[in-house]
Amino acid sequence: MTYTNIALDRSLIENALRSHPEFETLRIVDAGKNCQNIFIQLKGEPTEALIRFFFKDKGRTTLLPQGANLALSNKLAGHVVENCQITVASRESFSIRNLNAENMDLLLEYLVTECHATVTTSEIPYGQKHKVIGCQGDDVTLTYYDKGTFMIQGSPVLLHNQVIEFLCEFLELRDIVQSQLNLVKTGIKAEEILGEMSATLPYSFDELDAKIKAIISPSLALVKLDIELTDYTVFAFPALRGLEGYVKGLFASKGIVIGKQGFAPHLHEVYHATLSEEAREKIDCEKTCTAINQCYGYYKDQRHGLFHANGILANTRVLTDRAEAVNVVNDVLLRIEQSHTLIRGL
Repeated sequence: MTYTNIALDRSLIENALRSHPEFETLRIVDAGKNCQNIFIQLKGEPTEALIRFFFKDKGRTTLLPQGANLALSNKLAGHVVENCQITVASRESFSIRNLNAENMDLLLEYLVTECHATVTTSEIPYGQKHKVIGCQGDDVTLTYYDKGTFMIQGSPVLLHNQVIEFLCEFLELRDIVQSQLNLVKTGIKAEEILGEMSATLPYSFDELDAKIKAIISPSLALVKLDIELTDYTVFAFPALRGLEGYVKGLFASKGIVIGKQGFAPHLHEVYHATLSEEAREKIDCEKTCTAINQCYGYYKDQRHGLFHANGILANTRVLTDRAEAVNVVNDVLLRIEQSHTLIRGL
């Protein structure tokens, strides 16, 4: 069974395999240009699993399970997809006004130094156009006009998300939320969504990071649409991604930075949805530990196997019931509010 042209965060692949509860050994063998063979041995298995990874253009990856233990290879390929897939929307563009030249320069510097992207700049009338290619081969075009208008074009894969999250540091929350709403074409104004979010999160809204608000906002807009779909997964994805960012913020508040290895280094070796004893000691706050366990546990349960149907295997989980997708969005907001009030003692 082949997983074809999937948007994965490739930096997470090895750690996703090592985080499997029965993991024993792993070895990586280069198999030509843009191809790797990864052999994985699990405890109790007679032979290794083998997954061939083909790293394609535009940030896409194809996984081909092979080897004598094909059933295990298929299982582990699914495990990688479940833990490393990036949310992808359609190829669209949106623009933001009033981005000053200094922040535009900082954005380009960030993409090169932190995201390991390459930038090719060309002059256009009244501005510049920047062709940006990410470390995984996905690309976006950033157009900046002298009067401060900024436009991004490209598929929302890893690089696109990195641009949006960086812009959250400099732009008004309303502007970045509206740009996200324009991307999903709901016709709903940012003020309406932010007002609803504030009412739903009466205690946590003011202290919630602007990035998290911006990431979650499309979910609140999409659940308002009275449309029939075969897959409502797109409704839930922004909310779950926002919850992931919120949990990272809880770790950061106690001095723990979640890096490329993800949450795995801080989780229990057996009970993978809860903190390890070492992490609990570092956090040194029972309320924060409880909040992380509750929020991460829900995130892990919902994120597991939840993907868009377009281009993904027939046996992966999608949300075909609108009510279930709406419940996920509401549950994410509820967990953020409850965990905040727990920590603050409200």
